[in-house]
Amino acid sequence: MAKMLAGTGASVTLVCRTERKCEVAMAEIWKLRPMAELDALVMDMADLSSVKKTGSAYASKVAKVDMLFLNAGVGSQGPGSTTPLSVDGIELVFATNHVGHHLLYKMLAPVMADGGRVVVTSSSVAFDSYDYGVALDLETLNHAFIDPGGLLPYAQSKLAQILWVQELTHRLGPNSSVFVNSFHPGLCSTGIFRNSPAPFNFILENVLSHIMWKPEQGALTGLYLGVEVGEKNQVRGQYLYPIALPMDPPDHARNLTLQRGLWEFTDRLVDRVAG
Repeated sequence: MAKMLAGTGASVTLVCRTERKCEVAMAEIWKLRPMAELDALVMDMADLSSVKKTGSAYASKVAKVDMLFLNAGVGSQGPGSTTPLSVDGIELVFATNHVGHHLLYKMLAPVMADGGRVVVTSSSVAFDSYDYGVALDLETLNHAFIDPGGLLPYAQSKLAQILWVQELTHRLGPNSSVFVNSFHPGLCSTGIFRNSPAPFNFILENVLSHIMWKPEQGALTGLYLGVEVGEKNQVRGQYLYPIALPMDPPDHARNLTLQRGLWEFTDRLVDRVAG
């Protein structure tokens, strides 16, 4: 995504877990786009203190944010007797894919530009979340059943992202100058499932990898939501699938009570640590 945005002439700030990851990514972009205007932030999306510190510092120095891509993510952590938790005591996949994004948006909301776009990378696996959709309390979240493939927590986090987009769109109102949407990038070879159980990982690496899209292809729908959406077409609160086509989200995503409940639960998680 960053590579393609740089190609449009946009000033791009990358967010990475380590300085080294940012250096490698920026070097790759500069190799293709020597004049690209790049900056970097080091942030661990699973650590709310890190998100708050870095997000606050960035908000204080930047004039405005035209496009915010909430794209950080981890996949299946595999089955186990103990659910992996973040440093804040939150189920790791949910913490990384949803809670950290929630806090980052709140840190940057005051500097979102008129006509700003918030783009959330979700997934079609959101259709396969738990029967109750998403957990609304920490006990349920941290002690939920993990299927043999370890995909249920990932599906839950991806459904949470769609619910979050719906709720934020509602809170901003129909006349807001900020446009918030989510998308499914398609089945892409990004390494997000590198920690999956061996059989699932083997299938990905040796079978599905031959038909997976490249990351640049998967980014196209998100790029559309970031670059083309705005006052002219009023695309807001939508869930898109490749390439840039509107699609009805999972049934749970239209549950207004679940939307509001998730937002309030996430606020409590954030306030508990970073309030």
